[in-house]
Amino acid sequence: MLHRIWEQIGDLALFAMVSLIFGIIKLYTLPELDGWKQAISSLFVSIIIGTLAGALALQYQFGDYTALSVSSVASLLSRDIVLGILKNRHQIGELLKRAAFNLVEKFTK
Repeated sequence: MLHRIWEQIGDLALFAMVSLIFGIIKLYTLPELDGWKQAISSLFVSIIIGTLAGALALQYQFGDYTALSVSSVASLLSRDIVLGILKNRHQIGELLKRAAFNLVEKFTK
């Protein structure tokens, strides 16, 4: 069991490093960064989303190279994903309210 825990920590560290590398590459290609605070926050979001995407890919038993690819692509698209969620938060909120209402209604009948 301890061996499996160390293996998972190693996988997460690898995904974080890959996400960091692709996050830095993404920072160099973005022309609209205003300051270092925006750059650091973009890099931080890139690392978190890339690591989570790679971990989920391994959880769903994709291959190692596929999980690394998913991690790198998610790291590159992380800013767009977050901005898309923030711009559409009202529609997403309405969808979540409707889903919660339907779920409650289903279990109460």
